[in-house]
Amino acid sequence: MVKQLNEIAMVGALFVAVTGSALAQTARDQPQDGEESSPTPPSPALPFDRLDSARPPSKPSRSVAAEAGLASPYTLSAKVGQSWARAVGGYDSATQSFRMSSSAEAAVTRYLSLRADFDHGPSTSATDRVSLGMKLQLLSQNAHGLDLGVGLFYQPNDFRREGNVVAALMLDREFDRLILLGSVLLGSDPEGDDQEVDGRLGTLVRVSRLVEVGLDSRFRTAFSSDNKRVGTSSIDWEVALLPSANLRVGPVLLIGEAGVSTLKKTDRIGEPDQHRTFHTGIIVMSGLGLRF
Repeated sequence: MVKQLNEIAMVGALFVAVTGSALAQTARDQPQDGEESSPTPPSPALPFDRLDSARPPSKPSRSVAAEAGLASPYTLSAKVGQSWARAVGGYDSATQSFRMSSSAEAAVTRYLSLRADFDHGPSTSATDRVSLGMKLQLLSQNAHGLDLGVGLFYQPNDFRREGNVVAALMLDREFDRLILLGSVLLGSDPEGDDQEVDGRLGTLVRVSRLVEVGLDSRFRTAFSSDNKRVGTSSIDWEVALLPSANLRVGPVLLIGEAGVSTLKKTDRIGEPDQHRTFHTGIIVMSGLGLRF
């Protein structure tokens, strides 16, 4: 009898302990005076195969595309809306001369910008060349799948100092960290006896937050039936292919390029002793750009 009473007492003590703990937990969960209860909704269980899709996608870097025009000394970018200035210079062993190229763009609106260029060095036209004009962006990649722009420029320093009118077509396409740029420029003097075709192609790849690499290229040729060229020398066409590396330091872009330059030159045009020569060499360019 005593043994049974002891067992009943032990069961009762255990019941009281468990019940007291449950009541204490319930009291802690109850709202205090003046507080409203805010039940926590249960977390929905996601299927295992939907866990990855529930994570927010990583955002690709857009700075390469936004400043592609600044980072490519040769290629014109279709994008408009950035204001910047750039100057690069170096030596071209194919012409055994110093080359320099400077450009600046000022954004007037989100779709229109004014542009000025100055080039120094042997080319299919004058040694010193100035270009003034504007760019208009017609399509945006976000809305149309690619960036498309057109440009209209005036170059007063052609062969006869009369000036060329130049029309440009520009295309850009971005693939996450890679952007492709292409542009074609067609120029002619008012008389139509001097024309020039200028094709450019470039790539840029973001390697890190500060460094990007790419390829800058240009092909330019001239067609002329102007009698004033008789007896002179002229570059018929030229090609430049330059791998590049850029370093971004805040608003400043440090630019370095080194590659191959090739051209065909005609001496004493229209004369009995007219002759053509080909020249190939190394071209090295460096400089900096600044965005505003």
